[in-house]
Amino acid sequence: MIKLRKETLAGKKGRSELSSQTKPIMEKELTSLQELLMKDKSDITSSLKNLDEGNLIFPRVELIPFLRSVDNEVREFATDSNLRKYPSKFLTMCQNTVLNNENLELDFRLLVASLVTFKSDSDLEIVDGLFQALVSKLANTRINEFMNARIERELKDQGKVVDADEMLRPRLKAYALATKRK
Repeated sequence: MIKLRKETLAGKKGRSELSSQTKPIMEKELTSLQELLMKDKSDITSSLKNLDEGNLIFPRVELIPFLRSVDNEVREFATDSNLRKYPSKFLTMCQNTVLNNENLELDFRLLVASLVTFKSDSDLEIVDGLFQALVSKLANTRINEFMNARIERELKDQGKVVDADEMLRPRLKAYALATKRK
């Protein structure tokens, strides 16, 4: 979200041109997003510090309960039964279910209001835009994980995937020996 806004504001090749109305909104969104990030990374665990060589972006600690609740909402919807019910509209139905959750939206507004200082009432539009973008991104990520796990489960049922605890080489050797004996 941050990278897209930075590149769009910088006018990078391949990004759409900004109108005089959308540029200030996107600038405010970018500053708001940057205020929602962890500035001091000294509190993160040592395992994450090792991963942070590539300048990972961490949300502020106050955002974590909200992010978990969004993830839980998506998990509740992302089931095999809902996929069978809405095969062609599964992604949009899941996003709409989470986006229309008033408790999540209210929690996000209160959280952002406590962390970010806004100067005018028109900034509420920016908070709504951030909520929609963040929830859509989280929903897409969780649904992608659900679909990948589902495909992997189907492949395992068909015998096309080897479990991680099984060693591949002995299995292949046993298969080769079994086919030679036939």
